[in-house]
Amino acid sequence: MNETQIEYCYECLHSSNKFTPHRKGYRSCSTCKVEKKYSKFHTDNAKRHGVGHVCKECEAVYKKKVYDPAKKRELNYRRFGITLDDYDRMLKSQNNRCAICNGTETGNRTHNNLSVDHCHATGKVRGLLCHDCNTGIGSMKDDVELLDKAIAYLREMNK
Repeated sequence: MNETQIEYCYECLHSSNKFTPHRKGYRSCSTCKVEKKYSKFHTDNAKRHGVGHVCKECEAVYKKKVYDPAKKRELNYRRFGITLDDYDRMLKSQNNRCAICNGTETGNRTHNNLSVDHCHATGKVRGLLCHDCNTGIGSMKDDVELLDKAIAYLREMNK
């Protein structure tokens, strides 16, 4: 094959298939209709050739257009039985601070908000905590006796 010839994907070029032919290693984006390298698409093993149909660029534009962070937060808080307004009231009553350590940092790189602390047995919301305090209580299984033992241990070891 010389340099002027283009090698097409056999699977898509085959007459029995009704796929749009494209060069090997390339795919046409279903949104912008531009033929781009596979690397410009997200991998998706469920799709033909292991790449999605929409290029990363078009997907980013779509997500930016439809993504609403307030709506996502509202859906997240709904699982605790509170609204975004309830969260904001709790945050204001705690002076925008963790209810345990009084810190203002969330302690979590992926979340900018304090965590909703709740009882896993009853589902009752107790307050807002930073990530570290929330996971600390969770690691102790919300068990007051276990937390008391941990406090006694720390006091003994720090003498």
